[in-house]
Amino acid sequence: MTPELTVDQASAVLNQVLETAVPVMIVTGEVANFQISKNKWVYFDLKGQETSLRCFMTTYQLRTQVADGMVIKVKARPNVTKWGSLSLVVSALEPVGEGSIKKAFELLKKKLAGEGLFDEDRKRTLPAIPNHIGVISSAEAAGYKDFIKIIGKRMGGMQID
Repeated sequence: MTPELTVDQASAVLNQVLETAVPVMIVTGEVANFQISKNKWVYFDLKGQETSLRCFMTTYQLRTQVADGMVIKVKARPNVTKWGSLSLVVSALEPVGEGSIKKAFELLKKKLAGEGLFDEDRKRTLPAIPNHIGVISSAEAAGYKDFIKIIGKRMGGMQID
């Protein structure tokens, strides 16, 4: 007999199956899209050669510095989120080494430095008080309106494009 389930029930069943089959796993991969939200939640992708897994943990579990491009090993449990995607809920992690993203960044930085793009004589000094700035935003955005209001109070007479 084929079970008939609601979406919430199906998600709960999938999580029960995952919890029974693989309660905890160790996964090694390269960190991408690392971010901390509200100083409470840590989100990142763990990338392999062809796939990636979304990871989640709390900041109090983060015992070491993590950055994009690092290769790390995580101890985690698989979970189907309320948005219907598979993620890993991480309980611990440890750095393993540098990944291809970090290596590519370092190679690009070295190439650009070789072209002289980081030389001091190429750098321009910024004026103490600029008189002309550009803002990239929708003119209807609340942030844009706030910016114009505050810049007008602090530095009136500036040309803004």
